[in-house]
Amino acid sequence: MLKIHGCVSTPEDIILDRGDYRKALFEEPLREVLGTIFKTYQKFWIGYGHNDPTLDFLVDENRERLNLNGGFAIAKKGDHVLESRFKDADILPSWVDDYSQIPEFLRKLAEATDSRLIFEIIIKCEWSGEKDAESYGNRILEALSRLGGDFSLFRVETGSIRLYIETKASNLADLHKRIEKSDPEILEVIKKFNILSFDGLSVENLICNRIFNMEGSSESTQAVASINNQISETKHIFPIPHQIPPPPEISKAVKKK
Repeated sequence: MLKIHGCVSTPEDIILDRGDYRKALFEEPLREVLGTIFKTYQKFWIGYGHNDPTLDFLVDENRERLNLNGGFAIAKKGDHVLESRFKDADILPSWVDDYSQIPEFLRKLAEATDSRLIFEIIIKCEWSGEKDAESYGNRILEALSRLGGDFSLFRVETGSIRLYIETKASNLADLHKRIEKSDPEILEVIKKFNILSFDGLSVENLICNRIFNMEGSSESTQAVASINNQISETKHIFPIPHQIPPPPEISKAVKKK
């Protein structure tokens, strides 16, 4: 993480007034560091109003001197000043109707590019400490990995019942399909670790012994139907973004054509 305006732990370095901005641009290594990042990585702007003199100057400088585009951005519709800035800086925006749509937009972007994302698992019992929680989480990771894919423990909420797991979007999509089809292997994992919710899907009914022992029963059919309804409803909570920015390699291929 790069705190370009400084940090409260070193208040003497915080950028606040015109003099601070002048030093950041012409007397300190910040300009060189940000310039290197802009040249090396594709830029993706989230939650930035594009009205910061330091960043805007560097974007414009890279565009004029090195012919680098301004990257991609997610922004709320209706800001005509921002629209003009995107056009001037050669930034390709994706517009949303409300800021609350951004998390789902990023989820869809991860799915479109098969990037890594984080999902939540809620279990039935609470753990006594951080070590117990991490141990339990690692056991779940091992079980999921045996089904295929690479999973890592991103965060554990100590004293709660929540685990946050990181994996590629395609791996998570495969697990969703397994749950939707009531695959015995994923159901066994859900049952063994007392999982109540899997990436927002309530799977509590699927861990009942009756469902495992009475395949095709009315209870099992109703539980699977409930999961399918949740998946269908989840897909329609947010509209598909009007435009998903392509990753750098796709962008270059389009330009060559």
